[in-house]
Formats: sequence, structure tokens, C-alpha cells
Amino acid sequence: MIVSHINNSDKYFCLHRHLKEAFAFLRTLDKSTKPQSFSFDGFSGSIVAVKTDKKQEESELEAHREYLDIHYVLCGEEGFGYADVSSLTPTTDYNSEKDCILLKGGMDKLLLKEGEFCIVFPEDAHLPGGFGRTTDKLKKAIVKIKLDQRVINFL
Repeated sequence: MIVSHINNSDKYFCLHRHLKEAFAFLRTLDKSTKPQSFSFDGFSGSIVAVKTDKKQEESELEAHREYLDIHYVLCGEEGFGYADVSSLTPTTDYNSEKDCILLKGGMDKLLLKEGEFCIVFPEDAHLPGGFGRTTDKLKKAIVKIKLDQRVINFL
């Protein structure tokens, strides 16, 4: 997992051929951007206003096999849980249509603030908005980029 500020995003373009375009799009967004879905050549996603009352002990982490995610905070802040999938126990079978598996176990926590992003890869189970100081004013963009090949074979 990578955590950084949008001003540093150009350092990560080399990791995937569509990251440059995805971050160029993200840089056009701000807190006045309305919730919406988007789709471009190479990536898709949505802009969401989030209100959460999830409790950490009630929540499951999710992981993907075919896509990487970028979670980018436009305004507010978001508590974000994460763990390596190999340290977790699956609670569902992998759903290939949704590219998702749910898992339970211990996790580390971080706080994403306005202008910050994280990139999660297939080995990174994650729990967005799942604990802590997630605010009612959270607005974020979630980008999904299909990996060129299955990068990691897990579970």
C-alpha cells in the first residue's frame, strides 16, 4: 500500500500505465465536485460523500484480485484500516463479478486527510471509513484500475 499527498502522485506513475491519467483526473477535483460515477480509458470509479457509523469490530476488510484502488480524500478525513491478506481469515468466497473477497482479522489504522490518497494492491485488504475520525463531511474519489495481469495469487 502507498500513502501520500496528491502533490507527490507523479512519483508513482511508473507503477502502472494508467496512473498518470488517473491522477491527472483526480487533480481536477475539489470539495465542490458532486458525487458521480466516471469511466475513462484505463480506469473508472466514483466520487462519493460518505457518512459512516461502522464500528471496527463489526466490519470486514475487503480485497481485490484484478484491480488496484486509489482512495483520494477531497475534503474531510477518513479513518482507514488495512492489513496484508495473508494475515486474515476469509469470511466470504471470492466474488469474481465484483472482484471482492471479505476478510476478518487484525488491522493497522491510518488517517487520510484532505489531499491525501492511498493506493491499495491485491495484497492490501482495506477497510475504508471503518473507524476513528471519519467525518460527516468526507468526500472522496475511488478509482479502480484493472491490472494488466493477476499480480498476486492469494487465498
